Amino acid sequence: MLFTRRAAQLAAAGAGGVGVGWALAQLDRSSHERVLPSGTRTCCDAAHPPTPRQRALAAELRALVGAERVSEGVAQRGSRIGRGTALALVQPASLRDAALALRACAAAGVAVVPQGANTGLTGGSVPRDECDRPSVVLSMRRLAGSAAVDGGERVLCLAGTGIADLGRALGALGRESHSTLGSVFLNPTVGAGVAFGSGGTQLRKGPVYTERGLYLAVSEHGDVRLVNELAIDGLPDGEMPLDERGLALLARVQRLCAQPAGAAAEPLRTAAAVSYTHLTLPT
Repeated sequence: MLFTRRAAQLAAAGAGGVGVGWALAQLDRSSHERVLPSGTRTCCDAAHPPTPRQRALAAELRALVGAERVSEGVAQRGSRIGRGTALALVQPASLRDAALALRACAAAGVAVVPQGANTGLTGGSVPRDECDRPSVVLSMRRLAGSAAVDGGERVLCLAGTGIADLGRALGALGRESHSTLGSVFLNPTVGAGVAFGSGGTQLRKGPVYTERGLYLAVSEHGDVRLVNELAIDGLPDGEMPLDERGLALLARVQRLCAQPAGAAAEPLRTAAAVSYTHLTLPT
């Protein structure tokens, strides 16, 4: 994820959070009764037992990312609403591990729940017992790291980087952190900022916004592909299979983000913000 400075007032959370939380809880309980015109419910149907492939998934994930980073039968609840038990909780420590874990989950046909710090109020970061298939929580918390670009005008971040941590690291560069969220004191992740604070209709909310992204896409057939829109010189842009070439790209981005965010990377130069095209990496 690449974000850049923008001139804007900071957003602030107002009063009334308790009332909103109560209303969301009521909506959560009643959503199972709502029916779309096609007859499809707005929430998942009754739970189904795992298939043999799904029962073997935890062992497969341990082999991919390490036994200490996979837990089975983890019960979670959201900050305001939502609760359930995940078939497995996976905490990958690298982009490569996260990609391999997602590919295994897609092949097994489970629901994947990406999770940051679990500070959201919508219940979207926790599994649901009423889902029509088992869920696996893919935690981003260990995927933290960033690299300052163009003297700090832009910062390349991994999804698990804490917004509060990033703000402290960027203070020396006169920069603010990724998003302005009401839960910033809980150190939500940059990934959450993209999903809830500066993505979609909220793209330019807060002091900065997301310009480019590197992400994984799962097709309707369960194929996982890597999509690179970072536009960094030396890294292939566009969509590619999750093969050795794609995994090598992820490893290089991970190495780039291993440096402290507060240390401006001189070899990284960009065009003017109004005509941003490519970044230049050191050879």
